Amino acid sequence: MSLVDLLALLVVTKSWDRFYETGGVWAVILACLLLLLPFAVAAWLAYRCTAWNGTIQGRCAKARPGPFRRCDLSTHSHTAQLVTAPEVAAAASFVLGIAGLWLFFTAR
Repeated sequence: MSLVDLLALLVVTKSWDRFYETGGVWAVILACLLLLLPFAVAAWLAYRCTAWNGTIQGRCAKARPGPFRRCDLSTHSHTAQLVTAPEVAAAASFVLGIAGLWLFFTAR
């Protein structure tokens, strides 16, 4: 079982305990979607290399070879361009997801 599966299982069980009696299954599904949506957005934004090409195409769209790595072109390294707007948005979305989960698990 991966960490993502465990996190999703914890969110579903906690949502079931909190929302099933008042809202039913749809309330549980909505709560889970709202809590896990920032992580999906962060993964979607961080999936492709977003370094600036300097061409008509604009940004690079190659898939990243690994987490926090850009494509293998030397002009797309983090030393050439430290951070891009989609990377900042992915990081902000991930932080908002962590904050949402923390509030969800600690609120009474």
